[in-house]
Amino acid sequence: MATFGTIGEFLKGNEDWLEYEERLGHFFCANGITEEAKKRSILLSMCGAKTYKLIRNLAVPQKQGYIPYDELVKLVGNHYNPKPSVIVQWCKFHSRFRKPGQSVASFVAKLRQLLEHCDFGAVLDDMLYDRLVCSINNDGIQRRLLGETPPLTFKKALEIAQGTEMAANNAKDTQKGHGGSQSAAVHQVKRETGKQAKRVECFRCGGTHYWTNTEGKILARRMWKLFS
Repeated sequence: MATFGTIGEFLKGNEDWLEYEERLGHFFCANGITEEAKKRSILLSMCGAKTYKLIRNLAVPQKQGYIPYDELVKLVGNHYNPKPSVIVQWCKFHSRFRKPGQSVASFVAKLRQLLEHCDFGAVLDDMLYDRLVCSINNDGIQRRLLGETPPLTFKKALEIAQGTEMAANNAKDTQKGHGGSQSAAVHQVKRETGKQAKRVECFRCGGTHYWTNTEGKILARRMWKLFS
């Protein structure tokens, strides 16, 4: 019977053991492999010489061929990825603040990454909401979130934060665009007045003013029409 996919040996550094375990699970599922003994044999025959030796040493004094598949996987997982202290992970999560210039989406992605070993359970969304509001480091977004009528879910808070951020960025882009055109106009006037300005007598008030060559030409045309 043909099989779907292949499972190569585990190479530490190229992938995490958890990822390798997940690939094994997909391989078993795709090929309808459910027997405990068969899953164990596939793991031991495909994991590679180095990993096989590691499993053999970790299993002592038992024989690896008699240990259930799930326990073998757990042995290697605990060796490569020992579960960190929950208290330490809580401290890392609650001390995380949004860095200057960091987008809301990027900040939330980092928070989710820190959640992996926090075991918040049913209060996970509440913790995310609290961290988002307290650590956003943006007065506009923070006021917007605090001004909402409770209860406010994390999902809704995230939508508001991202919407406020996008609006602020759009406003900055618009202001930059207007500022650029105004600066160009001012520069043109300064260039004309600086290089081509002439002090001439005003026929209306009798005083003298600075006129650019362009303004002088317009005035000359008007005078010619007036007295011709």
